[in-house]
Amino acid sequence: MTYVGQRETMRLEVRDEEGLLSDATVTLTLTRPDGTTALPEVSHDDTGKYSAQVTYDQAGGWLRVWQTTGTVVSVDADQLHVAAPELQPVTLAELKKQLNRSDRADDLELQVHLDAAIEVVEDLVGPLTVREFTETHCGPTLALNRRPLVSVMSVTGPGGLVLNDGLYTVDTAAGTLTARWGARQDLTVVYRAGWSTIPAAYRLAVLIIAQHLWQTQHGGGGRVLPGDDTIAMPGMGFAIPSRAVELLTGGMLPGIA
Repeated sequence: MTYVGQRETMRLEVRDEEGLLSDATVTLTLTRPDGTTALPEVSHDDTGKYSAQVTYDQAGGWLRVWQTTGTVVSVDADQLHVAAPELQPVTLAELKKQLNRSDRADDLELQVHLDAAIEVVEDLVGPLTVREFTETHCGPTLALNRRPLVSVMSVTGPGGLVLNDGLYTVDTAAGTLTARWGARQDLTVVYRAGWSTIPAAYRLAVLIIAQHLWQTQHGGGGRVLPGDDTIAMPGMGFAIPSRAVELLTGGMLPGIA
């Protein structure tokens, strides 16, 4: 995983049609997630060998394009996802332990499966770690989208007026905020939501879903447990293992009273 603030030395070897190292004019163009571009300085290290120092300053997808002209004309492009450092509810090391894996050959692909499993669980039970969110709703009573609600940081009314906490009440259990004057106005709320202590059942559900995604893709790479059928969850476009559903719903499967 590459994180915001991380510095990397990118390297390129330029070879002619016979496969021999050859000097050329080389440029490296980076396209950041926000669409802006950068042209890092390219160093000529040896015959046909070039390098550039890159620092990733934004989270998201980066496009990296090497272009050579002169004696060798070529374009080499790849993409990289850069993540913002944050507390992870379940780590790659834990998933590898679940899969009885100790090698690093598939770490990048396993991380993708783990990220997807975390998203699935958070869609059902809310953010697994406490994070900050910003939403705009029409008052006087606002039902915030992410739960469990931990605290409200600020409330801004029409015209950018910041409301003091005496002008609204917060119900953390219900995940709502109510303006005291009762007017129907748009209010922008900055709040923190998520699980301060992640229930063990939710963490295990993440591992089971990630394991299922990995095993169904790789077939012989893993053995799906007998009887581990899948269940289509309401509002979701795919099925997840019944064991994970039971962990996320307190043992109650969808449609069972």
